[in-house]
Amino acid sequence: MMFRTFDVMVMAAFLGIMLLSGPALGDGVFDGRTVLAAADDTATYEGELAIKEGHGDILVRADNGDQMRLTVKDTTIINRNGKPAAYSDLQSGDWLKLTYSNQDGTVIELNASGS
Repeated sequence: MMFRTFDVMVMAAFLGIMLLSGPALGDGVFDGRTVLAAADDTATYEGELAIKEGHGDILVRADNGDQMRLTVKDTTIINRNGKPAAYSDLQSGDWLKLTYSNQDGTVIELNASGS
């Protein structure tokens, strides 16, 4: 009897995954980043890069004085002044528009502008 319960649970999980991911992945409309972003419950934020630490943590300060500490990882898509960039290219004072995960504060995409 235990074997049957396990089989039913596995089949239910498989069907649930197929129902949830089938249309989004099957029609080619979403790329991997979009699917990941939707699953991560993302948000956007804009502000000035106040502090950039060597290990990837940044402090972003909005115009209203609010601050947010986020983490830039190797998988973060970074652009600076409209061109692909590296974390090392970011400078204090750059204006950032970013998308991040509400779950862990990881930056998914970061667009910086500065001199």
